[in-house]
Amino acid sequence: MRRLLVTALLGLTLSTQASAQNYYLLHGLNDNRELWGTFKTWLPTSSAYAYNYDSLTQGIAQQALQVNAEVDAYTGTVTPYVLIGHSQGGLRARYYAQYIAPQTGKAQNLKGLMTIGTPHQGAPIINNGPALITRINRDVSIASIGLANVGLGLVTGNTSLQSQRALAFLFQRPQGVADLDPSSDFLKTLNNTRTVAGNCRWVSVNLIIYTRWYQICDQVPDPGNAPIPGNVVTASVVGTQNNLFNAYPEGRTYRNAAVGIGSVIAAGWSAAAFWTFGATIPMAAAGWDFVYVAANAENIWQNEVVGSTEGDFIVPKASQNIYAANPNLGGAGRYTYYVNATHTSSNPTTEEAGNNDTRAALQDFNLRLAR
Repeated sequence: MRRLLVTALLGLTLSTQASAQNYYLLHGLNDNRELWGTFKTWLPTSSAYAYNYDSLTQGIAQQALQVNAEVDAYTGTVTPYVLIGHSQGGLRARYYAQYIAPQTGKAQNLKGLMTIGTPHQGAPIINNGPALITRINRDVSIASIGLANVGLGLVTGNTSLQSQRALAFLFQRPQGVADLDPSSDFLKTLNNTRTVAGNCRWVSVNLIIYTRWYQICDQVPDPGNAPIPGNVVTASVVGTQNNLFNAYPEGRTYRNAAVGIGSVIAAGWSAAAFWTFGATIPMAAAGWDFVYVAANAENIWQNEVVGSTEGDFIVPKASQNIYAANPNLGGAGRYTYYVNATHTSSNPTTEEAGNNDTRAALQDFNLRLAR
């Protein structure tokens, strides 16, 4: 009985401590604050703030300035607070925690930083997604097989040309998208992997008729690099099992239709090649390539677009850990939670499993914050 009483009092104390802090919820790329509707009900307090960000045209560092204004409005430099970011929002939260909070006197009260499905090493889909769409469009154009809607639906989970418009921001690469490129300067700054020239020396190379001198400089960490403040408890929520057709089961139907219709038309072009002395071989080749992409959609999407068969159908598993690119980023605690899915899915089973896992991770994270 005494043990039960102590446990109950401890739980009440931890809950009270957690409810005394503010939460800032940061949505991801091309999303909005409505994302957090259910998530808010899992928090131990009503002091949870979610705003809309211009996640496309503004760079992530610029978006982080808006986070600073929001913290000023509701938290200031006194009230403890926690940042939780989904996908791109996790990078926005990190930039604020590393580069803005320490300069504005708000780092000491930042208690926790949780990222959910965040591409800390970048998202290869930024480069690879448009490449695959371009490949499909080229095949469709050459073969003239009229399967643009089916092909685009196959790789995006939609069934109309709306999918091409939905991915237009990847082709246009506004700053909020460009910052997600694995090789972007923004990610080098965020992960403290940017270097500058250190000690330099001249070396000579003796050629046949003259000597050429070269200056060689050691590369050292940029002194402007800023780690996560040491008092901030960090948590990475990593999606592990959400591949393309697990997220969008209806994609199998579109794949089968594309394979069936595409095979018939590609075979027709192949047969016609005999009568046209090979003139239709390019159309046949394009048609069969389209069939190949359709038949192997899941593998191609995961390997060639996402860059990994493990993780989420948007972000590789290896990229979702805060310390993936640099283990010396500071912070405290460093908790990692593996969940079913971290991005929206049309599969109710996958969605529910991801939500349940994320809720359990949040509850554990809150307990650790209160200790």
